[in-house]
Amino acid sequence: MNGEVSGPSLVGDAAYVADGARVEHSVVGAGARVERDAVVRDSVLLPGALVRGGAIVEHSIVGERAVVGEDTRLSDLSVVGGGTTVDAGQQLVGARLR
Repeated sequence: MNGEVSGPSLVGDAAYVADGARVEHSVVGAGARVERDAVVRDSVLLPGALVRGGAIVEHSIVGERAVVGEDTRLSDLSVVGGGTTVDAGQQLVGARLR
């Protein structure tokens, strides 16, 4: 884990926060990954979730094994269901995806 984690935050076993990524006031579940230049703020990533490079996740929940595509922005209590993939470049506000 080379990225910046500021608290209170919790990063689970085998989770990875890449160099240049930021996690602020969030939970990153076991085996979840936050790639380079991504930001996770005031959010929960369940186990195995993946936030691709340049994505921003704010005030949202990303389900188990879900993928948030590059340069995507989730905000305002968006919920991405387990196993769901959000395509790159999306802007989702208060969305519910299964």
